Amino acid sequence: MIFAFYNGLHEFMGWSEEEILAQVLTTVGPMVAIGRPGEKLPQLGAARVYVEDAVWQPKVHEFLEKAALVVLRLGKTEGFWWEVEQSASRLDPRRLVFLVPLDREHYEEFRERAEKYFPKGLPDYSSSPLRRIFGKR
Repeated sequence: MIFAFYNGLHEFMGWSEEEILAQVLTTVGPMVAIGRPGEKLPQLGAARVYVEDAVWQPKVHEFLEKAALVVLRLGKTEGFWWEVEQSASRLDPRRLVFLVPLDREHYEEFRERAEKYFPKGLPDYSSSPLRRIFGKR
């Protein structure tokens, strides 16, 4: 399992976080996401697949089986937590990346709730090398 901490540099470059991530992951394979219901114009970055609400979870299972790498950006919705649970139970941890903002409070909330899915525990926020570089506390 990898934790990728970031500091919002994408805003300076004029690219979305998703565009940068898609560019970085081109050597791994295509980046695919399930589009939001009612989304009129998707963000640039991932290719989108649109499915009915009743079938989004089976579609995620299909993606998890086929993906070389699964990247989850920290979130707070029940859908995000369902994806965390499914990823933790179905994937080799080396195929799972969490994209983490440099925000101690947000990360600690995630860490506290996610520890039940990862019996070996999750790294402490203070152990982030990028946190030390950018001086976030």
